[in-house]
Amino acid sequence: MRRVVRTNCLILALLVLAPAGSGSAVAQSVEPARRLARDPSLGYLLRMPEPSTHLFHVTITARGLGAAPLEFQMPAWSPGRYVIYDFARNVQDVAAADGAGRPLRVTKTDKQTWRVEGSPSGDVVFKYSVYANNLSGTFSQLNDRHACVNGASVYMSVVGHKPDPIRLTIEPPEGWKVLNARSKSSDQHTFDFANYDLLIDTPTAAAPNLRARSFNVDGVDYRVVVQQFGSRSSSTDRYVADVESIVRAENALLGPPPDLDGYTFFVYFSPGEDGSDGMEHLASSLIVRGHPLDSGEGYEGLLWVTAHEFFHLWNVKRIRPVELGPWDYTRENYTTSLWIAEGITSYYADLFLRRAGVEADDDFFESIAEGIARYENTPAHMKTSVEQASFDTWLNFGTYPRQRTNANRMALDYYNKGSILGLLLDLEIRGRTGGSRSLDDVFRLMWSRFYVGETAATYYYKGKGYTGGDFLAAVNEVAGADFGPWFEKYVSGVEPLDYATAFAAVGIEIELQRRYEGFEAGIRLDGSNGHFRVRSIEEDGSAAAAGLRRDDVIVRIGDAAATVESVRELFGRGRSSPVSIRVLRDGALVNLTVPGPQYTVRCVLRRRADATADADARRRAWLNGR
Repeated sequence: MRRVVRTNCLILALLVLAPAGSGSAVAQSVEPARRLARDPSLGYLLRMPEPSTHLFHVTITARGLGAAPLEFQMPAWSPGRYVIYDFARNVQDVAAADGAGRPLRVTKTDKQTWRVEGSPSGDVVFKYSVYANNLSGTFSQLNDRHACVNGASVYMSVVGHKPDPIRLTIEPPEGWKVLNARSKSSDQHTFDFANYDLLIDTPTAAAPNLRARSFNVDGVDYRVVVQQFGSRSSSTDRYVADVESIVRAENALLGPPPDLDGYTFFVYFSPGEDGSDGMEHLASSLIVRGHPLDSGEGYEGLLWVTAHEFFHLWNVKRIRPVELGPWDYTRENYTTSLWIAEGITSYYADLFLRRAGVEADDDFFESIAEGIARYENTPAHMKTSVEQASFDTWLNFGTYPRQRTNANRMALDYYNKGSILGLLLDLEIRGRTGGSRSLDDVFRLMWSRFYVGETAATYYYKGKGYTGGDFLAAVNEVAGADFGPWFEKYVSGVEPLDYATAFAAVGIEIELQRRYEGFEAGIRLDGSNGHFRVRSIEEDGSAAAAGLRRDDVIVRIGDAAATVESVRELFGRGRSSPVSIRVLRDGALVNLTVPGPQYTVRCVLRRRADATADADARRRAWLNGR
């Protein structure tokens, strides 16, 4: 993606969370029978007594459920990040006891599941620790300065009881404050969840000095919790104001969800982290930036990821593919609709920055042009459909170390193409309907049909999931036309995209310029003793494209013996044509060809000089959200 991604000043509203209390006894011991009738049968206790060890301590108390053997299971992945991470690799110190404290036998049955023998009383107390030292939208971190808890990486489920209500109690270090999307008061440390899926969809922050800036839009309270690590801290005023503008712009499309009684943005600025990140949740988002807040070059990307994650409040958390919620956390959950859930969300992130007034027209069109150029320069764009890319995400966004593959030639980014398809679909609908309907109307229909107007189809949450066919049907209904052939060519297929027709509807013309440039070499040579031996090769360079291998010795270039000058020219960017070479490999001579220059596409968008008044009106309506 293009954008991937404390203040002492007087503020309009400031919530300072009070020190944590000692926690509830609900998750620490078996409750008296008179309370079991109204308390959840599952109690979770999260402790962090020694932050410097990076260890969270979790106790799960199952009351009346464990007369037969009970299984506890760690997720292999988490919703929103479609990668098998096997969070169980950080689990340690597993033990279990009955309600009276007598030990129960624990057997690990697979990589992520522990079976506890039955308890005569039916009460089981299951304990374990989790090592957590990654600050991201997926993993968790605990250290001397803070705790960031992403539920899937910390909390096990009780197999067969994911639909059961859960009470979570958090015991932070003395003097630390606690905040998550369920927090209603400054001293709250116990939280109730209707089921396990909602528990792990609620990230929690804890730290000595948590501060939340707040504002209200359309009757809903929004909190912005900013934590700045490193040597530089700056005012949050500008960012909070821009977040409010983004919220207002996005709310204007569908309105706040009727079930939303508050929303929290957790934003971490931590220079030196592995990279920037963002993750959506049902009533919050968690953003990590690997640069200071006042880093000018990173601010645009910060706003983009904020707009992206917030639009997920509607698209994917509530208007969701049928395969996404409830989930099977033990294995991959496949869907062909991530281009809608993530790609169209990316399109709207750019559009809402423009509608919010935090991005100018020129910047918006530049971001569109960059996305189109990136897509056209992707080798796989004529080989892999966006539906297939959605389905195959589990293969192409794996953990490290990764095996060497040809993914750079075959893998398509459904964020990128999905964003472009969202753009083209929006403009095509506007063009076919004379500007009377748009993609906005498609999402209004989806919102009504699959969420607002629907009761819960599963235990997980209100609404029901949609299929790819459901989305196409909504497009057809809104447009009053058959978009089936369009989807067949561009969504299920890999035909060249029809930019001209879409952009003409809003008085814009597109030019795709081809520029020829040489490969980067991607090679390191040892030229000692007059021999040019390959020491290392990068996968995307011209050396790799030629088929060179480590320890090959380049002996001839064209018709002449290799020299320092000819080797430099061979792998220089100014070369204009392919060159044949001969290498010595394992005692044999091998002929290879170093490829010539490759072309890259540059995209230019401009207003058509002959644009009609109607096209200009449609462009203004598109940009301004009408």
